[in-house]
Amino acid sequence: SGLEQEDLLIIRALIDATKKIERQFGRSNVIVNTIVFLRNDVYELLVKETSDRGKEASVLLDWTDPDLLRELVRLRIVSNGIKGDESFESLWPKICVSHFDGEDSSQYLIERSLMRPRFLLNLISQCKSVAINLNHDRIQEKDIEKGLTAYSTDLLTDIGYEINDVEHNMDDVLYAFISTKSINTKDDIYMVLADFGVDSQFFDKIFDLLLWYGFIGLIINDETKYIYDFNYNMRLMAGIIKKKGNIEYQINPAFWPALMITNDL
Repeated sequence: SGLEQEDLLIIRALIDATKKIERQFGRSNVIVNTIVFLRNDVYELLVKETSDRGKEASVLLDWTDPDLLRELVRLRIVSNGIKGDESFESLWPKICVSHFDGEDSSQYLIERSLMRPRFLLNLISQCKSVAINLNHDRIQEKDIEKGLTAYSTDLLTDIGYEINDVEHNMDDVLYAFISTKSINTKDDIYMVLADFGVDSQFFDKIFDLLLWYGFIGLIINDETKYIYDFNYNMRLMAGIIKKKGNIEYQINPAFWPALMITNDL
């Protein structure tokens, strides 16, 4: 319930302990490699609080390439025994309609997964469950629509929990955007927070959290870019915001059904 200074000290102590273990085994000529897995938002906070940053090697495990997510889905389809050409383009139409709302259906689902494999699989599973209940031999457009509604509610809850992990008592802040516009200025977002009863001293912190978790994205040249489009580099996003000045922000469409948001400007 909120990441405190003490938590960061524990993480640093854990990293130091793993290095000590490696050295102790090394004296007996036993090679031991240790890995500490941290959520990216926790890691970023750790780096900010660490004076000798860069001392430890780090690898980003976040997914930023839609084709990698397609490969994940393809492997799942193949492992379930669906026969035929094993390319994604051949297998995907066997389980789902090729297009939804004029867009490639796989791309439509990936864009609403926040580029997270677990969320993508959950969304596909929700759509599949609807299709099975309606006796469809594959996922239809109506199944995607209903599955997205169920997924959106779960997503809203999950992201709320993640926000609360690093900022105490912030898990309900996303509900401030119920029935708001899909596209807003920064002032609009602050006004929504004020109407929800959030103290103005927290506005900047919450705004950064909304960007970090992909709840809102920057509209640049009529295209919306979210944090994963910047390889989770908040400094890069901040630099673009500062340079562009008056930027509009779009709430991620993955949250629209749960928050009853329409595409009306």
